[in-house]
Amino acid sequence: MRAQGLKRIRWILLLLLVVAAPFHAFLITWLKDAAGEAPWVIGMSAWREGLVLLIALVVIIEILLQKKWPQFDWVDWLILGYALLGAIFFFFQENKTQWLLGLRFDVVPFLFYVIVRHAHWERRGRLVVAAIVSGSVVIIFGLFHALLLPQNFLTHFGYSTYQGQFEPDIALSTCQHLEHTDLFCRAVSTFGGPTRYGTYLLFIVGLLLPFLFHKNRGRTLAAGLFILTLLSLVLTYSRSIWIGAGGAAIVGFFCFIPKKIKWKLVLGIFALAVLALLGWKIGGIWDGKPHEFPPFAGDCFSPQ
Repeated sequence: MRAQGLKRIRWILLLLLVVAAPFHAFLITWLKDAAGEAPWVIGMSAWREGLVLLIALVVIIEILLQKKWPQFDWVDWLILGYALLGAIFFFFQENKTQWLLGLRFDVVPFLFYVIVRHAHWERRGRLVVAAIVSGSVVIIFGLFHALLLPQNFLTHFGYSTYQGQFEPDIALSTCQHLEHTDLFCRAVSTFGGPTRYGTYLLFIVGLLLPFLFHKNRGRTLAAGLFILTLLSLVLTYSRSIWIGAGGAAIVGFFCFIPKKIKWKLVLGIFALAVLALLGWKIGGIWDGKPHEFPPFAGDCFSPQ
């Protein structure tokens, strides 16, 4: 009975984390604008870390009670090695506060993953659905904000119009411009920046893929949200996120796509590439003169 109670506690805590975490930056910015630098607001800004520590503590207690030690694989050892490397840098970092912040964002999430992956999670499907529903709200708002809403919309919730580098005492920017133009807001939705938002979008893509590959009632909805997620990825204009998405697509293509579908995709992508190149040549180089058709002739067969 005690073990079942612990499982229920960590399940509820993880549900709260996956549903509410995407709204953290938006809610804290709004609270700081409404209540100022009140102590309770500062405390609220660490609620995610508090939940992570509670969940990890419950899992560790379960392991100790069951006396069944987890079997680590190469993923676990890789993360632990990465964490150890981060710990070593403590002795070379002059600013210890900066080191702690780096540990908070760059190491703790991976260690949390190591802990939760060795716990048995009942009703995992409900956790996944809850995360997707929460993500749907975030993605739809992100598209509205990037494409339809006024650029200063988020100033009503305490955001600033600041466009420089991140400063602790300056609120998040309501519209992070693309490079040096003010014509377009990069998609950030409820997150603190386009790259963080893009990382979350990659997470949602991973949750949606099983729904796309298997026939189920939610397949159509999942496909629609998948398209919106990819559009949001593009609108972040984050090169690192695009590279990450491309790398994940290549790995997924070789690992999960059946051979028959794989060949069709290869031929389809090749055909699209040829058509795109032909269209570019015709539209950009060929001036309509009959003796220069096909349009490749001007480049390939002209005298050097």
